[in-house]
Amino acid sequence: MGFSRFWDLVYKPSENDFAAFAADCKLVLDGIGIPLTHLTRDRANLLNTTGNGWKPTAGIYISPKEIRFDAASDGCETFCFKRQKSIEACKTNKRPYDVCVQACLLLAKYHFSGPNCSTRITIGSDDDHHGFDTMWGEGFEAVRQFVPMDRVCGINQNGVYLRINNVPAFQINYGNLQEFDVDVAFN
Repeated sequence: MGFSRFWDLVYKPSENDFAAFAADCKLVLDGIGIPLTHLTRDRANLLNTTGNGWKPTAGIYISPKEIRFDAASDGCETFCFKRQKSIEACKTNKRPYDVCVQACLLLAKYHFSGPNCSTRITIGSDDDHHGFDTMWGEGFEAVRQFVPMDRVCGINQNGVYLRINNVPAFQINYGNLQEFDVDVAFN
């Protein structure tokens, strides 16, 4: 039991798209300021590790293949977003680092929605029926605060509007559904 966030990425993003996503995640996570950690291999010092040669290392882990982090204290499951087609989940139990997971998933939705706003990624959570503001608002506000404003412009009762170069690009609609649908928005 517990609270989880999940995603379904139906294609493998290009290296450039993933790098842009990772850069925005780092920008937002650094801005949020919640201490994060990740596990790294430490074969030289197995006694001071969490087992199997893994040790906690401060910060987030970013490679061309994945982004990975957990809360430095009071975390739940490690958030690991891989550059591959996958269906994944991360149990956060709504602990403070949940806002970091929210922000990364909203950025994934932004970066990995396809041409003509086709749905290449679906994001959701256990309680999305409570509405976007309740379940994703904190992460959205973090994205809006730390990503250039011409790219993310606001929330209203119909969804999240994202802009590129001050031109509406697409809208994430929400309602009493367990996932978001992407539609073109020219408001």
